[in-house]
This record gives sequence, C-alpha cells and structure tokens, in this order.
Amino acid sequence: MRNYGHTSVYEFLGDLVVYRNLVPADPRLPPLAEIREQVGLPAGVIPRKSQPEYARVMAYLLRRARALDAPGASIERLVYVGDTRLNDGTAFANICRVGGLAGLAFIGSERDEPARVEVVEQEDGTLYLVNRWAALADFDGFCRERGFPLDERTAVIVDLDKTALSARGRNDHVIDRARVEAVRRTVGGLLGEGFDPVGFRAAYNRLNRPEFHPFTADNEVSLAWRERGALLFGLSDKPDEASIPTDDLAAQGYQPIHRVETHAVGA
Repeated sequence: MRNYGHTSVYEFLGDLVVYRNLVPADPRLPPLAEIREQVGLPAGVIPRKSQPEYARVMAYLLRRARALDAPGASIERLVYVGDTRLNDGTAFANICRVGGLAGLAFIGSERDEPARVEVVEQEDGTLYLVNRWAALADFDGFCRERGFPLDERTAVIVDLDKTALSARGRNDHVIDRARVEAVRRTVGGLLGEGFDPVGFRAAYNRLNRPEFHPFTADNEVSLAWRERGALLFGLSDKPDEASIPTDDLAAQGYQPIHRVETHAVGA
C-alpha cells in the first residue's frame, strides 16, 4: 500500500453528493421535499438505495446536475462504482431501468485470493466484479473496449461508503470500528447498568453479515473521467445527521464527510 498524500472526496465530486435524506449538498440542486411530485413520491417517504423509488430520485437529480454545466447534453450512459453486488448492483440496475440508460458497474472488494474478474451481463446493465480495487484502471479499458465513452453524456455514480471512503476489504476496518463504538455508546447510554458489552458484541457480529445486509439496508480514475466530460455524482446511505455537521459545529470549522481531508492510499 502507498500513501499518496491528503485529499478529499470533494476533490473529484465537489458538492454533488447526497446522503440518506436525499438532500444534495450542492445548493443548486433541489432537495427531495421539492421534487416529490416530479418523481412520484408521497409525503414523508424517504426511499433507501436499493428501492425503485430511490432510482427515480437519482435519475432526476443526475439530469438536473448535468444541466448545471452542460445544458445541451443529455445523459445516455451510467457508470456505477460500488462495493456490494446486492445493494449497489440493485441500485445500479434500477437507475439504468428508470432512466433508460445503458450501464456498466464496477463492483470491487479487496480479498486475499488470486486476482480475478467476472463480467455478468444483465438486462439492465453489465456488472464488472473484481477482488482488487486497483482493477478500476482495467475497468476504464473495459469501458473503451465496449465502446462506452466516458464523456459529457455519461454519468458516473460513486458510492461513498466502503468505496471512495474506507474501501471494502482493504481499509474498511477503520469505519467498522467507529461504527461499533458509536452503537456501543448509544446502546450503553440507553441501558445503563443493564448493558452487557460481551452480549452486545456477539449480537452485533452475528447481524453484521452479508445475508442480513438487505434487512439493515445498509479516485484517481474518477478525476480522469471528469476531465473527459463525464458527470460525477456521489451517494451515501448513511444518515445526514452522521455525515453533515450541525450549524453550531459548522461554525466551529467542522466539515461534511465528503469535504474532510484524509489520506489517499492505494496499490
């Protein structure tokens, strides 16, 4: 692993980011509350990433975002970069279907096994499944071979959780430890002396498995794509409350997660 210095998600996404509440960080884009009628969502509903309703919101926001700097271009293609075949793969397929887009998705994870690539053809886009994050450079070549240009008519969605931040299988243990500690403090504060830390950890480890993820619902290449004209947009299913500082904290200098500088590491 090499350390390439400090950077932030903001460097390649800017504020074109949405968290769980689907309120874009970029004030030029409308929040979910203002577009419910256009995307056919009833009041009070905030869809999760793998739901079809989420895809309708994202397809709408992608087109609005493209119009900000390329008003004459319409989005025809989608590239999706994520870390889970089920959750991210489903979100990708839904957005392709709702938006009428041709699509290629890179689903990556770092695993202690020989490097491999699996290409899965689906009705709503193609999955490029790999066990090395460094294969993102090869994926760029795969897009070229498929005649899939990364230009102003292509939108690139970058998942933040365990993809752009704390890549799965490589350095996601950092975010996992922080998550466990946050839950431990919350549960401990609620239960007080009745809190069983050993039982809590055993239950958490049991539920933090892939088969339960549907229930919990839970860069350098990106810069090159942006230079070719592609629209880059980031999404996260993490709560806004855990990702964006309150006004009081912002006044003290705290930043949203996507603007925080951190180490850029890679192979």
